[in-house]
Amino acid sequence: MSGVEGITRRDLVQDRLRPRCKADYDRLALIKSSRPDEEVWLDVRAAELYLQVDRSKIYRRVKRGKLPCMRVGRRMLIRKADLDRAFASRARQA
Repeated sequence: MSGVEGITRRDLVQDRLRPRCKADYDRLALIKSSRPDEEVWLDVRAAELYLQVDRSKIYRRVKRGKLPCMRVGRRMLIRKADLDRAFASRARQA
């Protein structure tokens, strides 16, 4: 475990917020598309990349009822406009 000693939880979270594969780049392309925000539905990984926050914060907002979502099977889909509204209030408070 000699290579793991200098890695902190923050390093692991920051690494997770970077695109890792083609699917992540496809998610980012969907986010940047010219479609209206009301029509763009994102999964949790896409929301994590878009907002640059850990997915636990997204799940926490959904659980508390502050972020509406739609479940399709095991996937949780969130409208981009709802994400902007839910996390914009956080930016104003800071």
